[in-house]
Amino acid sequence: MHDLAVLLEPSGFDGRLQFMSEGGKRVMQVEDFGALKGCPWPDLWAGVGNAHARQAIETASSAFAGGKSVRMPSGAGHDAQILATIMPAGMLFVPSIGGISHHWSENTDDADIVTGAEVFVEACRRLLAT
Repeated sequence: MHDLAVLLEPSGFDGRLQFMSEGGKRVMQVEDFGALKGCPWPDLWAGVGNAHARQAIETASSAFAGGKSVRMPSGAGHDAQILATIMPAGMLFVPSIGGISHHWSENTDDADIVTGAEVFVEACRRLLAT
């Protein structure tokens, strides 16, 4: 298993790609990192199929989250960015209490977990129906 935290590294305020480990290059089949260096982070997984996945998530969010959803590109190294090179991919986030994330005290309200699960199921249903 690769340590995804070091596969790709965006840096700077504008979220442009600055580094890719040798393992990351192998997984994403990148021969020339120079061609990618400096590209905006979301562009790595902005393919047409991914737009379809994002739209399914946004439509499901509108139905179940009462208009409280927002499109939010992630700057973290998630599996979805690697999977998006071979298949449609999107990510669904639920809010953490107090905005605390990636810390031992991170917690999510049960109602937000249920809403997230409902959005996930509806997004999957929409993707499978196409």
